[in-house]
Amino acid sequence: MVLPGLKQGSDLEAQKPTQEIRKSFPETWIWDLIPVGKSGSVKVEKMVPDTVTKWAVGAFCTSQAGFKVAPKTDLIAFKPFFVSLTLPYSVIYEEMFTLKATVFNYLPKCIMVKVSLANSLHFTAQSCKGCTYTQCVCSEKSQTFQWIVTASELGKVNITVRAEAVQSLGLCGNKVVTLPDKGRVDTVTQSVLVQMPSKIKRH
Repeated sequence: MVLPGLKQGSDLEAQKPTQEIRKSFPETWIWDLIPVGKSGSVKVEKMVPDTVTKWAVGAFCTSQAGFKVAPKTDLIAFKPFFVSLTLPYSVIYEEMFTLKATVFNYLPKCIMVKVSLANSLHFTAQSCKGCTYTQCVCSEKSQTFQWIVTASELGKVNITVRAEAVQSLGLCGNKVVTLPDKGRVDTVTQSVLVQMPSKIKRH
């Protein structure tokens, strides 16, 4: 299966503005039925979702002559610097839960990362000096940051975390901090379902 229009990695980052927010994280992707026509071939162009992951790609074709399955292949959507959120699918209204944000650095050198949780009217976070962290993350390493959050509204509540590589004269251990030429900012929005607690039946 040939998908010539797919952009990934640094090519995708170069095309996006620095304030782009990643918020499309489907569990599955591309379920299209596409007519091939008499030529026997067709080109399909798709934009990769915001998930940093490996996709398993497969295709099949049917015609009057029969049915054929294409060999499976993999497609890797990758960013050298990104943040990933870990949060539950659902939480209870006005109960505390832990939000974790992990920053991954696959750049060749150490960077100083500023990580912040966006303010919202739909939840509150325990005081954490503005809920902004600044810390070194060296090459091929990751760092996890966390906040204690209480949801104050029912339904789907969006949570946005921003990670930015910033200028620093300090050292990461004994290593000099660098500032990447591009891809310095990664902002992620994911939602959590806020529900009322289940009623307890008493006899």
